Amino acid sequence: GSGINLSNSALQPQHSSGVEFGVYQRLDLPGEATFAELTLAAYRQEVRDEIDFDLRTFKYGNILQSRHDGIEASLTARLSPVLSLRNAFTLMQVTFRSGENAGKRLKNIPQVVATSSAHLSPGKSIEGTLTHRFVGGLFLDDPNREWLPGSHSFDAMLSWMVGAVRLQLVGVNVGDSHASTG
Repeated sequence: GSGINLSNSALQPQHSSGVEFGVYQRLDLPGEATFAELTLAAYRQEVRDEIDFDLRTFKYGNILQSRHDGIEASLTARLSPVLSLRNAFTLMQVTFRSGENAGKRLKNIPQVVATSSAHLSPGKSIEGTLTHRFVGGLFLDDPNREWLPGSHSFDAMLSWMVGAVRLQLVGVNVGDSHASTG
């Protein structure tokens, strides 16, 4: 065989500055121990010498300048003492700010991530969670020629107490989706 060398002696440390604004609101709902929480945030981050991995050369390198813009939102609702729902949504735009790919999106960073989950805890000894995840809009290459379609996956968790020990059974990608990201 042949060896693979991932190192790069020319690699520079990454530096960034940014700003983020957000709001949070909690609302008590009618019923026992019920509430809803909403969070919204928007951010912009300017990065110099962002560290990137190049699959063509199998080495780490620097991106001179990039910008990370995004909006994140989540809504959590405890509808009863045994049922909680959570939805989270992120919309991102991560672009090169210099070089031959200026204005194009960085590879392997999705444009949309959405997660929904339901958590059921019918008693002190047992609980379960089912989670749906959507990841979409990512490129495999810096020139933005190779695009991956969105993917859906489901995860499940079942937990129960046996004496003083809590056991968990976790299923990742339960439907055997051909998801593009983990």
